[in-house]
Amino acid sequence: MENKTNETTARAKRYNVTGVITNVQVRQDKNGNDWVAFKLRREGKRTISGAAFADKAKALLEMYNEGDEAKVFGYFEPREFTVMSGEDAGKVIRYSRLNVLAVGDHREEQQAETQAEAA
Repeated sequence: MENKTNETTARAKRYNVTGVITNVQVRQDKNGNDWVAFKLRREGKRTISGAAFADKAKALLEMYNEGDEAKVFGYFEPREFTVMSGEDAGKVIRYSRLNVLAVGDHREEQQAETQAEAA
């Protein structure tokens, strides 16, 4: 499973996404590690569900507060779940979640690293 995830990550197209950060929730995985679930509301476009893990989660929480204009870089991962109760029980819901690879304007960081290596 881990290799398949890494292959998907390696092939997935990357996107810079900007929007107003909302619904910020710090959660824990089954190992007790914190991660951040959030939504990016974009004017005139659909709202994006996102997730940031490890150091990206920490950076997201340090850089942005609820309601701030946020910029993230990442890839979309297809997700699905089956509704377990209610009138929609058994219905499969499919969506894509933006998995964060970098927070803020990562291009500036890359340019600084390249200049430092050249010096």
